[in-house]
Amino acid sequence: MAKRKYTLPNRLADVITLISVLSGSEHSFRKNSELNDVIRIKPQSVNVWEKIVEQHPEFFRFNGAKDHVALLIRSYFPEEGHPPRRRTMDVGETQRLIDTAIALHEKEIQRIQRNSHRVPIIAAAVTLLGVVFGIATNYTGNNAIKEKIDSLNNSIQKIQVKIDKQVR
Repeated sequence: MAKRKYTLPNRLADVITLISVLSGSEHSFRKNSELNDVIRIKPQSVNVWEKIVEQHPEFFRFNGAKDHVALLIRSYFPEEGHPPRRRTMDVGETQRLIDTAIALHEKEIQRIQRNSHRVPIIAAAVTLLGVVFGIATNYTGNNAIKEKIDSLNNSIQKIQVKIDKQVR
């Protein structure tokens, strides 16, 4: 089963914030150390923005040294000008990425809701197995006790026979 990412508290807001900042930046890559200064707030779902990048490779990526982050889609834009730079994203393109993040969030919620009926079923099955195991164990235990009692009865009968022989 896929790990929950989008339904973590405040995760969607953090993803949308990072998309918004990185889509309009004149630099396609941003230094990790600059993210807090540029965004002016810390992420709410984790301690550092780099964790958002790491946990959402569908939108973000690190450079080779992992000291800069970028919006993945911008790495596919051609470089233009001198020095070469990738163009910023327009509002419509940015909105489509945000809509995609929202759709992924909704799908994760639907998957959780779709699977939520399984919890009571699994709990009932485990309880039933416990009851069946308990009965089987108890039945086996009863048989062992019954065998011991029968063995004791046989021993007692043998002793009674010996006593009867001695008394006669």
